[in-house]
Amino acid sequence: MDYSEETPSQHEPTRPEPRSFGNARWLIVGVVVALLVVLGGMYAYRSDLFARANQELPEDAVSVAIVNGEHISKDAYSTRLSQLSSQYQAQGIDVSSAENSALIEEQVVNNLIDEVLLQQAAKTDGFSVGNEDVENEFNSVAEQFGGIDAFQKTLSEQSISEDTVRNDLRNQILMQQYLETQVDFNAITVTDEAVQETYDAFAAQSPEAPEFETVKDAIREQLVQQALQEKINAFLDQLRAQSDVVVL
Repeated sequence: MDYSEETPSQHEPTRPEPRSFGNARWLIVGVVVALLVVLGGMYAYRSDLFARANQELPEDAVSVAIVNGEHISKDAYSTRLSQLSSQYQAQGIDVSSAENSALIEEQVVNNLIDEVLLQQAAKTDGFSVGNEDVENEFNSVAEQFGGIDAFQKTLSEQSISEDTVRNDLRNQILMQQYLETQVDFNAITVTDEAVQETYDAFAAQSPEAPEFETVKDAIREQLVQQALQEKINAFLDQLRAQSDVVVL
């Protein structure tokens, strides 16, 4: 989260964490959903990342990874790579450099693997998502496009079926519900000292940093998000350790 219009890292990406999920926006309030590219602009269903990683594949299909026997297709990978590259590019990051390109590609593969792991674990533990929950989420997404009619028109223009959207949303809700039972999201506390230290470090690099009082809440929220992400990553590491994951 930026605390002013420009930060020292604005034009150079930090090295993506293996499971950064788009700068830690992948959390319980907006878990992994797809971007739509509409008329040259980026619009999110609700958050910012989801590609269909667990589709049925013909035997000769090209995969980028196999997770407990389940293939992640090159098509899903390419879709996600385009989405994430567009996001970084919109932030002023040079996605054409060899180093940044390799980092983004690695992030995409790891994100897709983690999503499949979560879906598999949730289903194994008996989690399921009812149609009513899916429809509520679908209608909520539609409102972001100006209502159901406008949303349906957008989907038609992009050759995306409503069933595809509902399936993506069902997976989103499934992962969200499962994570809420596996990760203690309520045990995060951020001290005033930590907030002050973070601000001081930021201000030392940015002479035009805003006053502390105007950004302290944003800093605290960012620190909470980082702590939550660490908890999620630790849980995902456990899932990986128990799974058969092959990157091709």
